[in-house]
Amino acid sequence: MLLALDVGNTNVTVGLFRGAALVRTFRMATRRHATADEYGVALLRLLRTAGPGEPVEGVALASVVPPLTGVMAEVCRRYLGAEPLVVGSHLRTLPGNLYDDPQALGADRLANAVAAWTLYGRREAPPSGWPPAPAAGPVVAVDFGTATKLEVVSAEGVYLGGAIAPGIGISIQALRQAAARLPQFSLRRPDRVLGRDNAAALRSGFVYGFAGQVDGLVERIREELGAEPVVVTTGGLAHLVVGESRSIQHHDPGLTLAGIRLIWEWNRAAGGSPA
Repeated sequence: MLLALDVGNTNVTVGLFRGAALVRTFRMATRRHATADEYGVALLRLLRTAGPGEPVEGVALASVVPPLTGVMAEVCRRYLGAEPLVVGSHLRTLPGNLYDDPQALGADRLANAVAAWTLYGRREAPPSGWPPAPAAGPVVAVDFGTATKLEVVSAEGVYLGGAIAPGIGISIQALRQAAARLPQFSLRRPDRVLGRDNAAALRSGFVYGFAGQVDGLVERIREELGAEPVVVTTGGLAHLVVGESRSIQHHDPGLTLAGIRLIWEWNRAAGGSPA
């Protein structure tokens, strides 16, 4: 089995793959000052909850928290007995990348772009080898995480660029800090746009507001491309927005993990060498 690690600013997400199938996911809070031993013990505890299973044959790691990249790599060596493939632009990923500094493109963004283009940008079954054949058209990956991130890939697999905006959760935190009289509220889909109390008004503003933000960005992307992209979303809060958006066509909670898996497969076949 493959163990994929997505180290984000808020959570570390762990995925177990049997072939292309994501069979189990786990999540633990990101702790920037935790040691390799602390993470290793927590990871083994999570894996034990899955019960006895097939041995882990490979590990791939995507991290956007630089202080933890080396820590998590050491966890893989010490507790899993495996040298991880650390996702980055130096590996076989997309056939092309127009980012001014490809190394500045976060590993999670790169994984999302790879997965969206490979799994959702084509009408036929996804290819297994590298480089994959061109897709039917461009794709947009939208990740509702700590930040809301959009990645755009051409039909030919060229990363064209993206957009980054404050995420839903961090926006709520900022508003609460700046406006002390606002009430506590649970974030869920609102019953209507016009809220009749402060909590309902906040729900409306956040859910419909972020849906409109994505729709507006996708419309501008469509105009810039001169083509109709396939739009796929992921991230912990995506489920709140996907039903209210007029542009999102697919929701895949495991998109980032799937991209990590694809990058691992493409580079395992090449012995981990760059493209």
